[in-house]
Amino acid sequence: MRSILEKYPWISYNIDLTRIHYSFWFELGQCVSKCDHIKQIPLLPKIREELHLIYLAKGAAATTAIEGNTLGEEKALDIIRGKSDVGGSESYQKTEIENILKACNEIAEALGKKEDIRIDVETLCKFNKIILSGDIPIAEGAVPGEIRGHSVVVGNVYKAPDAQDVPFLLDQFCEWIAKLGDEIKTESPVGHQAIAIIRAIAAHLYLIWIHPFGDGNGRLARLIEFTILLKSGVPSIAAHLLSNHYNSTRSLYYQNLKRAKLGDPASTFFQYAVKGFQENLKAVITAIIDQIIFISWQQYVYERFREMPPTDPVRRQRDVLIEISQKYFDKKGRLSFDEIKQVAAPVYVKHGKTSKSFTRDFRALLKDDLLDGNDSGFMPKISPILQRLPFSK
Repeated sequence: MRSILEKYPWISYNIDLTRIHYSFWFELGQCVSKCDHIKQIPLLPKIREELHLIYLAKGAAATTAIEGNTLGEEKALDIIRGKSDVGGSESYQKTEIENILKACNEIAEALGKKEDIRIDVETLCKFNKIILSGDIPIAEGAVPGEIRGHSVVVGNVYKAPDAQDVPFLLDQFCEWIAKLGDEIKTESPVGHQAIAIIRAIAAHLYLIWIHPFGDGNGRLARLIEFTILLKSGVPSIAAHLLSNHYNSTRSLYYQNLKRAKLGDPASTFFQYAVKGFQENLKAVITAIIDQIIFISWQQYVYERFREMPPTDPVRRQRDVLIEISQKYFDKKGRLSFDEIKQVAAPVYVKHGKTSKSFTRDFRALLKDDLLDGNDSGFMPKISPILQRLPFSK
């Protein structure tokens, strides 16, 4: 069997990170720290569920986009919510996304019930069958859920291992990935979740190299990566981020896969993946903080108006300001006067008032320092809730 491994020297089942650049360990530590911070941030159930759906859609769209799916995140989110109008020539792309969503949900539900998901041949075949199910185009000779019995060349560049060697390589992979951690050579102490991140990236890399199925290998590799991260305790909104990174930097993704295979140490791919994971985690935390700022701003608005006389104009101005604030945080940018007027319109219909009332209320909000702006646009004056704690009395 050693002769099989000698045919494919890049499939060494050995991760040596002793010579990797020191920045890798810094970024890996940041990944672990940011995942821990995300888990500890308290969020309203509605916001937590919305973030979960958004990042599930991002992950499903990203992993299928790498393979040519063009629907994108918004349509993926519509599919999740059962509001999709995708049909006709694009219907197979909808099925591709639905297949990824089904697999992700099965993984999450199993782990939620404390069931173990072993990375073995049976699991790989099961997920590949889900990925390729339905009326979607697949490569000639590919059978969903069955190990390939023919040779494949990936992208006219990479010749995958011979079909007769795949069962052995896959058995070796499953045995190796299950105990990967003790055997990782490093010069730094590495914690449980850091090991899980390394294991997830290694599983992805080796499944791409072995290419055990006739089709769907890339999606499977990224799905297994997601599974390992989720098993380790990485929050669901973060477990999809590596797929997002690979998709948004697709040329670098393929370039680093090629480098790792052609003789550069596999650490080249690890450095690329961990750096992207860290950057995407930072963006997630920023999105969560934006939600927390909005909630704090809403509370501040209600407190300010509680101090005012409970008249109809005061209640109306409060409602208008909340609607303006929601639009501002959704847009993540200043609003024009016309945008504000459009956002506020339903409030005036509800209160039976006209545009004259809007003009008076708008001026009152500016006067009371609750709105800020000029001809370039307006925004809620959130600066009071962004003040830092004082250093001293």
